[in-house]
Amino acid sequence: AEGPIKQLAASAANNADLKDFAGLGMAYPVFKAQYEGVKGMISQSGVKLDRGMLLADVDGHSYIIYAGDKPEALSELVKMIDPKAGADMRCKATDSAGYIVCADNDGDLGAYAAGGAEGATAVRARWSAGLPGVDFEEANVIADAEGVFMTMQTPPGLVVMSMAPPQDEPEFQKAVAALSPAQGKLLGTVQPGAGFIWANVNRAMLTETMVKEMVADPDTPPAAKELAAKINGEFLLAGHYDPASVALQMGLDDTNDWAGVADALGKDIGKAQKDFDKDFKVEGGKWDVGMVDIPVDTGTVKAMHAGLSGVPEADVLAQLTGLTIDGWVFASDGALNVALGASPEAIGHVAANADAGATPGLKAYLPPTLTAAYEANQVSMIAHVPLDALHGPQTRQLLAAALKNVPEFSPELAIAFFDLAAPLSSGTMWMTHNGGKAQLHMAMQSIG
Repeated sequence: AEGPIKQLAASAANNADLKDFAGLGMAYPVFKAQYEGVKGMISQSGVKLDRGMLLADVDGHSYIIYAGDKPEALSELVKMIDPKAGADMRCKATDSAGYIVCADNDGDLGAYAAGGAEGATAVRARWSAGLPGVDFEEANVIADAEGVFMTMQTPPGLVVMSMAPPQDEPEFQKAVAALSPAQGKLLGTVQPGAGFIWANVNRAMLTETMVKEMVADPDTPPAAKELAAKINGEFLLAGHYDPASVALQMGLDDTNDWAGVADALGKDIGKAQKDFDKDFKVEGGKWDVGMVDIPVDTGTVKAMHAGLSGVPEADVLAQLTGLTIDGWVFASDGALNVALGASPEAIGHVAANADAGATPGLKAYLPPTLTAAYEANQVSMIAHVPLDALHGPQTRQLLAAALKNVPEFSPELAIAFFDLAAPLSSGTMWMTHNGGKAQLHMAMQSIG
């Protein structure tokens, strides 16, 4: 990390808004030395962190229970780190060999009483009710405080955090009410390694806030109203790398009304051309709007297409990413698709098997705990961000082109931020609903 941090500090020196980062180059070696010093103190103290540590509040008494060679091991360690701390800490051995309990004073220490097997069973039952479905035997950290339950697991190459906030918190209740678990049929189009956001919105809420308005609009063609009424709440925004495209997909009960919608769009295509020329005018650019047949599965589907040409910046984007400014709207395979890609052939694959659910390859690629919850139909939202591409030459060329005339945020500064994430391969967030509890989860995947 030292190399990227020094690069970030040097690059941030010329940006007044990032001046706090400029001192990192000198601060990091000091922090690293202090960290190594603390590690050395812990290894010599007799405190055995590999056997766990418990911080608990019982009836107003605070306790720390840990494994150690001697009762005073923890207090001596605290004093080594900070000579002014730990003076009042009182500790004694417990009935469990090798474990020690510490408190703030003699009175609290004297009040300590082990809960035994009955107490352990009650605690585990509380945790299981707070975070149903989580494997506590695999957790490195378990927290239970003020109505919040949290665990952290570190299987090989992963860090996975699970949290259940207080279920009666108003803002959290709103978020939970807006989402509901589903099979995730649209995930069938997601390619392993690509970034995506998937969610299943409560259909009744969606109908009340969006569909009713569309259906009530007198300018909306009848076929479009019928199609809007079939939006089922499932949404997917995903990138595709083979071939390159980006698509927003909305799940539909069926796509039978699309032919009527396409016919209405075709009749108004002249007006659409004029609207694009007026509302999205780009100097030197030319819009081409029309209806095009695109191949999907073994047939073809009529799609509305709007393409922009004659813009040098768009040509650079196409060279680096494979994407051109060609937008497509069509419905097929249980979804309404709004996509960006270079050709009818490139766009057709977006809809292929759209309603088949996550492929075996995608399920193997995602964090195992997420895949297990998905297969149990407990997931209502997933956001996956791959980070590997940040370190490729195409990304750096794209940054150089995009930031060449932005002196306050140079390509070198952007790359320095990216390099800090070099050890990470991807990040994933998701929400589950299990045992009457909504839970938030986050996983970070390392490279290798």
